[in-house]
Amino acid sequence: MASPHHDPLAELNNLPSTATFMEIMDGLRQSLQNIPDAQQELLELTGEATSDDGLLTVVVGPRGQLVDVQIDPRLFRTPDAVSLRSLLLEVNAAAIASLTDQVNNAMADQIPPEIDELRAQYQIPTSSSYESMFKSDAEIVAERGKIDE
Repeated sequence: MASPHHDPLAELNNLPSTATFMEIMDGLRQSLQNIPDAQQELLELTGEATSDDGLLTVVVGPRGQLVDVQIDPRLFRTPDAVSLRSLLLEVNAAAIASLTDQVNNAMADQIPPEIDELRAQYQIPTSSSYESMFKSDAEIVAERGKIDE
């Protein structure tokens, strides 16, 4: 049963104008046309991070997979498997974070700006944002933190 204070016509007055709606549709059409180029751009991305001491560098590919590790021989002067493991996981997570930022920036350019305006206007939660849709397995694992030893 409708609330006595609910006015469905008032909601209609808050809807975007036809012109705004057409702008949104044009933006979405353009986004659809750009999908092949956007996919290619995403496949060319890599994330890279280096340890604070500069002795370990990790590169991850477009899906967050490890593609290169550069280890300075000085790292082996004091062999410690547990420390090396922790350092590797930390630097790998930083490389994935770098990649994630690049992916989010690339995808943000593909979404018409009016979508964010409508999200704000109609209070659509941002937790369902497009960014979370593009997380790789590696990003999800990195967000969980280090595996207990």
